[in-house]
Amino acid sequence: MHTLYYPLTAHPFDRSAQYTELAPCQALAPYIRCFWGTLYPLPDVRERRLSIVTPDTCMDIIFTADYTANTLSCSFCGINDHTFQSHAAGNGHLISTFAIRFYPWAAALFATDALSGTENQFLPAEAWFAPVTRALAPHLFDFHTLRELSALAEEALLASMHTPGDIRLLHSAMHRMITSNGTRSVTGLAKDEQTSTRRLERIFHRYVGMTPKKIATLIRYQQVLRDAVLYPDFDIQDAVFKYGYTDQSHLLHEFCRFHTMTPRDARAYALSQFYNTDR
Repeated sequence: MHTLYYPLTAHPFDRSAQYTELAPCQALAPYIRCFWGTLYPLPDVRERRLSIVTPDTCMDIIFTADYTANTLSCSFCGINDHTFQSHAAGNGHLISTFAIRFYPWAAALFATDALSGTENQFLPAEAWFAPVTRALAPHLFDFHTLRELSALAEEALLASMHTPGDIRLLHSAMHRMITSNGTRSVTGLAKDEQTSTRRLERIFHRYVGMTPKKIATLIRYQQVLRDAVLYPDFDIQDAVFKYGYTDQSHLLHEFCRFHTMTPRDARAYALSQFYNTDR
């Protein structure tokens, strides 16, 4: 599925010492969207620009090591459907950030408990990903670079990966969602999978933390975002037809609900982040 669906953040071109992405190894590529974080420990300064965090349908385990205070935090960011602002605390401490970003169908393969109730939540990662967090946490102050931490995370993820019951049904339904650009109804998906809508809803709640209808809506938004950002000749009327919106107003309303701006403005924002990146 990862070859068909590659969700974007609001700043997909952002690459700097403060934020860089690394691709996972081939064995984890179908499940891990990327590893991301600081290239190395950096001063936490207030001058860093504000950035918006938009629904990318992914979930993250985020480690933050404070070398000045000698403290470590580890949070799980569940799948979300709203936009919020992110900025530095500005306390001047030497900080290192490392994170694992899961595709929406993949976090359950590494979790020790159901993901129900994690939507739009920042939670203690150890409650759901104890094997991974315990493998990484003791080394956060010893391994300083993003590449070192990524290699360590790959070992921990591969060791903790498992196949919970009904996960294949989730993956099959997600594949159908993606190939239909999020336009297939839940009733249609259940029929395709020869199961009931109730069972499908239950599986999505357990393994994703969000209803299949909402996931499908976010996938469609993400496909529009990708076209708008990556293709200079993006045409909104073509997108209306391609992604099954009622009309242009319907597309704009739904896109702005998730991104707080129009597709054209989203492209301009993404490119402004690109040109402002430290290179």
